[in-house]
Amino acid sequence: MDLLLFCYRKSSTRLSGEEKKLFDLYNRQICVVNRLNSVETFVEQSKAIRRMNAIKVELDKLVGG
Repeated sequence: MDLLLFCYRKSSTRLSGEEKKLFDLYNRQICVVNRLNSVETFVEQSKAIRRMNAIKVELDKLVGG
């Protein structure tokens, strides 16, 4: 379970619409990264990881700010 999601659930706060959207995008990127876990798709996996990290940064900004 993602640590960020665990913290949200633990604090029992409701997620805003934008937060839900970002979590959905983040979880979809995790699925893409896991599916691309092979040597032949290294470039695509790297791109997906970068997108996933960018979404996580947006979530962190939203939560922190």
